[in-house]
Amino acid sequence: MDRADYTWKDLRKDEHDLAASVIGREAVRLAPIPTGQSPRLNMDFPVRAVLFDVYGTLLISGTGDIGLAREKENNFILDAGMEGTEFSRLPREYRCQDLAGSMKSIIEEFHGEQRRKGADYPEVDIITVWDRVLSRFKEERFIATDYSLRSLVHLATYHEIISNPVWEMPGAFDLLSRLREKDYPLGIVSNAQFYTPLTLEKLSGRSLEELGFSPELCSWSYRLLLGKPSRDLFRTPLEELKNRGISPEEVLYVGNDMLNDIYTSRLWGCRTALFAGDQRSLRLREDDDRCSALEPDLILTDMNQLKELL
Repeated sequence: MDRADYTWKDLRKDEHDLAASVIGREAVRLAPIPTGQSPRLNMDFPVRAVLFDVYGTLLISGTGDIGLAREKENNFILDAGMEGTEFSRLPREYRCQDLAGSMKSIIEEFHGEQRRKGADYPEVDIITVWDRVLSRFKEERFIATDYSLRSLVHLATYHEIISNPVWEMPGAFDLLSRLREKDYPLGIVSNAQFYTPLTLEKLSGRSLEELGFSPELCSWSYRLLLGKPSRDLFRTPLEELKNRGISPEEVLYVGNDMLNDIYTSRLWGCRTALFAGDQRSLRLREDDDRCSALEPDLILTDMNQLKELL
């Protein structure tokens, strides 16, 4: 490939609008599956700011978390997302190449590159991954034409929303509205890709700022090329809150994973709430030594519980 890889930084309003339209068209309503967990709601500590995970917390995730679908051999073929792209007129023999194996291989290569640069828990930029997948297919003559960033975004978004359907966690957006009304600083620390903030905005009908999130309090894994449980993902939001006079002990972090969310935020001294509202995404990590004796400060089985506490 003669040019540099595409990255999330190359995306402009046109690509964002396209991705949002794909999300809106393909999203399907989901309901949480009860976990059988009992809530723990004794909040005897002050909270001055709240940070959230996304998948399995603010959003129901059909696979339980972002990234799980693409790690499986799910036989996703180009033809499934061709409509409206430059590829739609290619012969079917080109359009029906399986992407799963190529994607897995390129993700592993990407992770290796980041580890060599010192990343403890490397994350991919899915835009770059898709660019490399399509470039490889072109080199192998499965794709007989060049492709635009717009078509790449179309395919990446379609693949995600089909492989990992998402919907609002019941009560999540109402909770955010209530916390915003009460002037809580709100942020996000999440494993994510470029379509994650777009999904929140599309499903809620509001921008992140309208939902109450401060951009400087949001940390997205694809931008740092680091994923949880890397503690570095929390650094910028917590430093910003410290600049506002809010210490980690006054920050509540809400997430569904005992390792990625509870353990990692606890390393910084945050208060923690395990969201145990959906069986698909609850990760107790009981076999992990880092979590075996770990207890969250709160256990939530419904977002409305936190609304009542705060």
